[in-house]
Amino acid sequence: MITRAFILPTFNESETIGPLLENLVPDLRQGEVIVVVYDSSEEERVKLRSVLQNYKAVKLLQVNMKGGRGYAVWRGMRYILEEFPETTHFVEADCDGSHRFEDIQKVSNIEEHHEFVIGSRYLPGSRIFGWSLSRRILSRTLNFLIPQILKIRVRDVTNGLRRYNRSSAKILAEKEPTTRGFIYLSEQAKVLKSRGITPFEIPIIFASRIAGQSSVTLNDLLGSLMGLLQISLLMSL
Repeated sequence: MITRAFILPTFNESETIGPLLENLVPDLRQGEVIVVVYDSSEEERVKLRSVLQNYKAVKLLQVNMKGGRGYAVWRGMRYILEEFPETTHFVEADCDGSHRFEDIQKVSNIEEHHEFVIGSRYLPGSRIFGWSLSRRILSRTLNFLIPQILKIRVRDVTNGLRRYNRSSAKILAEKEPTTRGFIYLSEQAKVLKSRGITPFEIPIIFASRIAGQSSVTLNDLLGSLMGLLQISLLMSL
């Protein structure tokens, strides 16, 4: 019986998912499963399947490439709810090298009563490595503006190291994403906030990605922020 699931969305990250799984798989307890959700290129799919064939405890789920990270996570949640109906906790993490195994386990093992947990880069004790000054300023600006737009009390609404309990995952799975890519992380927080669920944040150590690629452009970013504003207005009606 599966009671805890790890969702790892991946896009062209076959190089770094192996080292992460080398840590995660041996540490899996009875009743835990890893679901890798991918929308990579054909060449990367071949590489990814080659890596994952060594890990029997890992389930592989392919999604449409147009949906990006957000849709991959959403689809992973639905898959787990359908295939493993006894699952009580869902852990979401990136496999590009930015989320350390230690922090994934830290978020996973936090007290059971928390409905929604975020591994935060902006708490006392948090640290960020490998980012330029401009990248830090952009992230700080987003994590100031988005919570203001969505009226959520949270320090880091754009980091994808999270844990949801079953009721939170069901709420998210019932609503198909309105936004795409990384900004869906903010939409998730708003959807849960509308149901009275607020995030509990814990400090983590975050590193700049060492594999894969980000396809986010300035136009994508501005469009996503406008989309979030519309979501916030609709949910307040």
